[in-house]
Amino acid sequence: MKFEKKDFYVTLLLMLLPLITISLISYYFDPLQMFRKSDYYITEGRKINYGIAKNHDYELAVLGTSTSQNILKKDIENIFGVEGVNLSISGSTSYEQRELLKVILKEDKVKKIIYGLDIFSFNREINEVRINTPEYVTRDGILHKFKYLYSFDSFKNIQESKKDKNWIENHGYWGKKHKKDFTQERLLNINVVQNKWAIDGLKKGYSLSKMKTNLKEFLKLVDSNKNVKYEIYLPPYSLMYWYFADKYDTLDSILEFKRFIFLEVQERENIKIYDFQVEFDEIESFDNYKDMVHYTPEINKDILLDINKGVYLSDFKKNKENEKIFIERLKSWKLTFDEIYK
Repeated sequence: MKFEKKDFYVTLLLMLLPLITISLISYYFDPLQMFRKSDYYITEGRKINYGIAKNHDYELAVLGTSTSQNILKKDIENIFGVEGVNLSISGSTSYEQRELLKVILKEDKVKKIIYGLDIFSFNREINEVRINTPEYVTRDGILHKFKYLYSFDSFKNIQESKKDKNWIENHGYWGKKHKKDFTQERLLNINVVQNKWAIDGLKKGYSLSKMKTNLKEFLKLVDSNKNVKYEIYLPPYSLMYWYFADKYDTLDSILEFKRFIFLEVQERENIKIYDFQVEFDEIESFDNYKDMVHYTPEINKDILLDINKGVYLSDFKKNKENEKIFIERLKSWKLTFDEIYK
């Protein structure tokens, strides 16, 4: 039987039709924002934040961990007067943050970065990740686009996605869900998961070498584009965090790392550092926290307001003065905490 040319094309089309259908479905939903802004989204920052960085509009980006996630887009824009986006990733390491920053800088849209520098995220190996992110998310190129369109994960993401045309306004925000958790009773409970995690880390100790290495890698990115301004802030952990840091002989390493930060950035004109770890009204108010490092959304907004006003702006000399005051303040609380945890 003679095989007509048109039969060949019909057969080929029938073979390709499922693939075309799959790619069109993936493209239509696009919950990771890899091709464009989409009303469909997932909440996992490690996957979606790369797409946001590539395909959303912004001049100011917020980076950090869960301590920075309660910064709202509307507050960024109302306070700083520019379009902004929060790209903080819960539990992220310094390496994961740098990988995202590379994409942000490559897109060449950002003019300012507000960076919540969590010290514990720097206490990692230089290329350490907590959760692997697929290469089709982090890398460019046709091959990775195809992997995104046809991967099993894409359909899983579509299945788990939500639809809301204004979802980006509250992207990453967890404050409302934990509104009732900001209590002194919960903060002081060492069996709370986040407290256990923080205490375990402090018991193991913080490696000054690791922290310095990760900072140097971050500063390489800062120096690669000196037109981008960086407003780095040190988040206001509860005094309870510092008590346990002292108890498990980790405080000296942390304070030395802070000195190193100020020393390294003092000659860089595109960096300013704000130290909210000496904001005693906040860190001594235990109802502001749900655990020793996570504070209320209101504090996140206050941080933006203070940065915009230049409050708690610090430098190497100021840090030296603040450190003495901080140590004395911590000593004054030691007996109180010793009584609680005897």
